[in-house]
Amino acid sequence: MFSFLLVIVITAKASAFNIPIDETPPFLISESHEPVKITVEKILENIQKGMPVEYNHVTIMGDLDLSQLAKTINRSIASQIIVNNCTIDGNVILRDMLFQKPINFENNEFNGFVDSSRSTFNGPVDFSGSTFNKTTIFEGSIFGEDAYFVGSKFKGIAVFAESLFSKDSYFTDSKFNRPADFNGSKFNGYTAFKASNFGTDLFFDGCRFEKDIDFSGSQFNGNVSFRNTWFNGESSFSESLFEKDSNFSRSRFKGSAFFEDAQFIGITHFDKSHFGDAFFEGTMFASILILDRT
Repeated sequence: MFSFLLVIVITAKASAFNIPIDETPPFLISESHEPVKITVEKILENIQKGMPVEYNHVTIMGDLDLSQLAKTINRSIASQIIVNNCTIDGNVILRDMLFQKPINFENNEFNGFVDSSRSTFNGPVDFSGSTFNKTTIFEGSIFGEDAYFVGSKFKGIAVFAESLFSKDSYFTDSKFNRPADFNGSKFNGYTAFKASNFGTDLFFDGCRFEKDIDFSGSQFNGNVSFRNTWFNGESSFSESLFEKDSNFSRSRFKGSAFFEDAQFIGITHFDKSHFGDAFFEGTMFASILILDRT
């Protein structure tokens, strides 16, 4: 048997992103393979100085609260932030901030709540593969570039209401265990929720989808509401399962709408809705279908 110490420099990938090498000393992973634990102070210090932040396979202890830096940095974050494959034990508070560079939080586990309400992200945002164990709030946020939440798991309430997705947004294969609120949001690019699972109620009332949206193969286990929503591109709900009531009343489908082979188990509302081309081949309605003034 051989034993060894593996040295990991937390900024090892920095050169690939053209980021200056951090002066932080290297961390050691012990022979027992226990995760390295760090506190948030170094992260906050780097952000305050406008330096890059990069961590991989560590546990971050304490609340990552950027509001502590609000006065000194005028709520503008110049650092590129890359935190992947980490466990974040405290709360993450990013609200009311302007992020000038890309933000990457892939494959993390957030054990506290995440509050990024009313923040602006000028670069791409990637939370793919991450697990949010408590309430997650992006209410009123602006995503200036592509937003990725592919394969993410939201175990607490998820709030994206009144947000703006300026480019493409990807929630493919995501899972929402608690209610999810996207009311009043605007999606200017392609939007993907394909093969997603919604464990309870879902709200998209008053939203605007300016381009194509894909919910095909998704499972809706709670009540679903798309009232007063505009679908200006193609919309696909093909092969989706709606276990409870579904409400699309007063919605407008200006592009082609695909509901082929979908299953609606509860009451389904399409009253006062407007369709261009609509495809319902193989669709099953197991309960009441309301089409009044459609």
